[in-house]
Amino acid sequence: LQTFAQWVVDIARTLGSYDALKAAMLACERIQQLDLLANKPEDRARWNETEQRLREQLTRQANAQTQVASGSSTEGQILCDQGQMLLRQSQPEEAFALFERAITLNSRSHAAWLWRAMALTDMGRFNDALASYDRALEIEPDNARVWNSKAALLTELGRAEAALECLNRALEISNSDAKVKGVFWLNRGKALFILKRYREAREALVRSYQYDPSPESAAGIAACREQLEFVTSSSPVNA
Repeated sequence: LQTFAQWVVDIARTLGSYDALKAAMLACERIQQLDLLANKPEDRARWNETEQRLREQLTRQANAQTQVASGSSTEGQILCDQGQMLLRQSQPEEAFALFERAITLNSRSHAAWLWRAMALTDMGRFNDALASYDRALEIEPDNARVWNSKAALLTELGRAEAALECLNRALEISNSDAKVKGVFWLNRGKALFILKRYREAREALVRSYQYDPSPESAAGIAACREQLEFVTSSSPVNA
């Protein structure tokens, strides 16, 4: 995997294009997220340095493209890309400012409203974030990703019933790949678990595991089983 990532980086540096550099930087981030470098501090330092250099080159390229594409939808996309990078660096205020600029250029960009909501969430402005999700859904009501993202925030806020409605909608309209559907079912299982609807939660988590056998869905299934066994053993019939 490291060999492939290095190949992507080398190609990106040769091409020097914005899209190629963005793909290379994401490859660097992915390598560092995996456990491959856990016991290899020298490799981790090398990949971190590579990512920083790519980020600087990408920023220069983005600034150049912004000047060329001033006032166009391309500029808005570049601003959103830059904002996403800032979010990954835990700089939500700076990211929010870029998403605001993107919306000023194109108020019908659902992606800008979506990322704006994520920045607001990181800033702790939850009601504003929900309003931003709603604005994105006004523009693209059949966007399953936005419904899922809104549901995730509602779940964090303890509003599981509202989250469940969003997730049902996301699953209804989703035509995403298996891994994404696995995430939707996982989040549905979480909401149902919070509502103490353990049997339904287990069914949702099993569906999630079938799409994407993640440790999180497996742990959720075990938790549901434990709760169901507790409820059964505590019922008057078994007393």
